[in-house]
Amino acid sequence: MCHGELGSSLENEMGRGRYGSGRHTMYLSVLNFYSDPEEVFNLAGLLEGLDCFQRFWIGEHHSFGQVPDPLSLALLIASVTKRIRIGTGAVSLTFRNPYLVAETALMAELFSPGRIDLGVTRASSVNDEMFELLTDGANHNRVTDDYDRRLRVLRNALARDTDFKDLFLRGVLRRGPPLYLMGMSLDRAKQAGQMGLGFVTSFHHGGTVDSIREMLAAYHASFLPSAIFENPYTIVVASGYISDDPTRLQSARDSEDKIKQRAAGIYLRHEMIFDAANPAAMRLRSMGAAVRTDEMMFLCTSEDCDPCYRALAEGWGSTEPA
Repeated sequence: MCHGELGSSLENEMGRGRYGSGRHTMYLSVLNFYSDPEEVFNLAGLLEGLDCFQRFWIGEHHSFGQVPDPLSLALLIASVTKRIRIGTGAVSLTFRNPYLVAETALMAELFSPGRIDLGVTRASSVNDEMFELLTDGANHNRVTDDYDRRLRVLRNALARDTDFKDLFLRGVLRRGPPLYLMGMSLDRAKQAGQMGLGFVTSFHHGGTVDSIREMLAAYHASFLPSAIFENPYTIVVASGYISDDPTRLQSARDSEDKIKQRAAGIYLRHEMIFDAANPAAMRLRSMGAAVRTDEMMFLCTSEDCDPCYRALAEGWGSTEPA
């Protein structure tokens, strides 16, 4: 199993606001899409006890059996865990008022200081009917084109770099939780750098070693220190399933093949991991090293994630560099 000191050292570093400060350790975290809210609670307890995982992020999806409000759920999970960082991967600013998101994030930071992460993105995929419900009938193009302004409002509120006179908890908190921008383009990478945010990109959403390496290089080149991040920090998502049981692995591969058939051309997913614990952990480390990221975040693509994360923890600890 992994060494316990990694979690505490990262938490201390983040508490000082010194992200990406030249450490060579590659951190490991988990992103969850495919579990219902009750199962997410169970997974949080599991990951809390597996000390190699630095954070647990929850995605926003407006589909049956998934989590529609990850920030509120993160606040609840943080209240029943003690070590692991809890965050969103990601809140969709297309469907959320940025000022209200800032208020909720500040409240979460107040009650769980140093343990909340706020990842945001433009939008999750929904059909036209769901889009109209979520935006209360607002014009589709106007809402999606307003993303950059919404991001600036949220960023300025969390950094306390704003002229809002009545911002929630003004004077109580020096700043809100770390804000990460999730994106799959050079423009988003540069935007995250220029705004002094953390940047998250993904193999799961079609990234390749070359495209991700290019995005991370652009992010670092454009990074300007901010009240949120003094130094650049990157996270890269990889997905698949990990098990020493060949039957479980084959079932996970079959499920992924069915998804690819139904969603042909949407997400190419050039790089995925379906393997036993130790080779999977080595593959994950190699992917992170190839793109030069600070942290890898693993997304289990099966509904049966408990044994997958146990296997990943075992493999990560067994392959940990001296």
